[in-house]
Amino acid sequence: MSIFIILKNGIHIIGIILAYCTALLIYNFNFDFFHLNQPAFFQPYDTVSYIDAVKLWSEQFQVHPTRCIGYSMMLSPFYIAFGYGKLFIILIQVVQHMLLCLTFILIFTLIKKHANQKIAWFSYILLLLNVSYFIYGFFVLTEVPHLFLIVCGIFYFDQYLTSRQQAVLLKSFLAICLATLFKPGFVYLAVLSFLAILIFFIFYKKNIKLPIYLILILSLTLGLQMTLMKMTYQTFKLSFIDDITTYRYLNTSVLANDSHTDCVNLMQQRDTIFNQPRYGLHTAESLHDFHQLVSQESKLLREKMPLSVVAAFFENIFSNVHTGNKIILEWPLNSNLEPATAKRWYDISRIWNMLLSILLILNGFIVLFVFVRRRKMESTIEKLSLVLLVYCGYSLFITGVTYFQGDRFAIAWMPFVILLTVFQLKTILTKYKPIK
Repeated sequence: MSIFIILKNGIHIIGIILAYCTALLIYNFNFDFFHLNQPAFFQPYDTVSYIDAVKLWSEQFQVHPTRCIGYSMMLSPFYIAFGYGKLFIILIQVVQHMLLCLTFILIFTLIKKHANQKIAWFSYILLLLNVSYFIYGFFVLTEVPHLFLIVCGIFYFDQYLTSRQQAVLLKSFLAICLATLFKPGFVYLAVLSFLAILIFFIFYKKNIKLPIYLILILSLTLGLQMTLMKMTYQTFKLSFIDDITTYRYLNTSVLANDSHTDCVNLMQQRDTIFNQPRYGLHTAESLHDFHQLVSQESKLLREKMPLSVVAAFFENIFSNVHTGNKIILEWPLNSNLEPATAKRWYDISRIWNMLLSILLILNGFIVLFVFVRRRKMESTIEKLSLVLLVYCGYSLFITGVTYFQGDRFAIAWMPFVILLTVFQLKTILTKYKPIK
């Protein structure tokens, strides 16, 4: 069943779009969103590296060492047509808000299908009350397109649970692989999905044809990225961003805790290594040398202070789930937003982050309790809840390699917590009876 079945509910779609535009206009009074189209505004953020990746892909047809081709391919038509300037940014902002609105439509459709229309509208309003979604829609970052693709993957998987059409399941897997090309940290989730589907169809369905399509999808997405990395940087991996993140955040956190020094100051000291030609990350040789350096340092830390590594990892997760959208605090540096107003909005985003993190944990206990009690997942909601929990848990877990990110990485799982909460409330209200 196609995503376009949602168009049958045209009135609801119009209402969702109008509500989205209304919320955007209201937030604009505080944040002055519509003036965020000057390239200089984005210099403090990761946008710079994403723009470099777009330029590299568009001009030389080469992959960036730390940014996968997903976002570069998405933005390259705008760059080729208009170059890097005001119009380029405006077009990206328009496209990303269209994707974000469509993401909310898909979530609304899922909730309406498994609950009812009133709960779907209430859940949608909750989504609109979190300003962080809108903020990331205005930045040249991968958060919004990644979220859209993951929601598509969940949407198609839900369709598969009811239709059992293999083509729909393949679409779900394709969406997950494409999402990984926007955020390579989700590569293990894509591999896990691949193995789970592969084992299920080979050993339980005795189907050999579908695994061939799975391998083809994996090869044309993640395989293509890794092949391009091998051709350009002589390393068969998705990206070097994992080395940079591990070095700058996790390892720095471990060393800072061990030496009782400030993480920020220590990171600044350690970042001077990038000024050295050997580790400048500009050539294949420097990237390889840096990879070896990080691998050796990480191995040494795990051997010498394993408990400190584990402690730093979970401290980083805690840091990310109880802080707000840090872009809001930096907003006064780039616009007319008053610092006091920015602080209030930051506190609101922090409350959302903490509240949804707590709800995720509670939902986790409920889903696992139902699973242990039943020994299996019988209904569509229960199966979908388990998949959502795995995804949310994975998304939360991988944030342990970094810190000071606030709700940026939480955006990837926040909407699914609302879905999980709706599903579990319905399960509880029916006293754990199967829900069809």
